[in-house]
Amino acid sequence: EPLAFLDIQQQQLFFSLIERLHADGKTIVMVTHQMESIDAHVDRVVVLREGRLTHEFMPPCAAHVAAVLLQEHDHSRNSAKN
Repeated sequence: EPLAFLDIQQQQLFFSLIERLHADGKTIVMVTHQMESIDAHVDRVVVLREGRLTHEFMPPCAAHVAAVLLQEHDHSRNSAKN
């Protein structure tokens, strides 16, 4: 969670670094639960579940990713109850 405990200014500095690295041809892999911050900074988003790729999205996608994660979470919770 690279954005954990960063204030807005620190997040902006972080994303500036990421954008510079990307402009230099580097591939960046970032893990986050902060869906609201991803769309402006990514080329694509993948959802992994138990080490497997389950979904892939192109921006703008934060709302779609959040919906998929909620649906999978609800499904898992309901399966555990049965």
